[in-house]
Amino acid sequence: MDKFANIVLLDVLEEKGDAEAAWEAVKLCTHEGLPLPAWVSRYLGETAAGLLEHFANRDVRNPMDLPKVLGFDRVKKEKWDWTGTHLDPHEAAHAIDEIIRSGEVKSVASAAKQYSETVLKGRFAPETVRSWYYSVRRERPR
Repeated sequence: MDKFANIVLLDVLEEKGDAEAAWEAVKLCTHEGLPLPAWVSRYLGETAAGLLEHFANRDVRNPMDLPKVLGFDRVKKEKWDWTGTHLDPHEAAHAIDEIIRSGEVKSVASAAKQYSETVLKGRFAPETVRSWYYSVRRERPR
């Protein structure tokens, strides 16, 4: 899988935000040799603490508590409406170029941040949007 696809998939998994998504991210990152995102590290830290506490309480532990310890009982984040969300990297790159040409901002990083906040409503990190821009630019020069 290419870098762009990995970034988008990790963003989608983070938005899903449940234990299954965290494990999917662990699988993806270990398979692709990527560092674990901060949200996955937090989940693993919380899960490790819960497992250690579970195993320390041998007298009262119940195997049926393991899904809860692993976070599978937590309420999933609300799914958001994808309609109107521009996920085409070429569209994002074009919009970033237009933002820069308009003089509103001077850098790709600032334009990507603006695009992330206004068009994508913060659903994808500015760093992700910036990576879309550069992946398109590698395909074809300005």
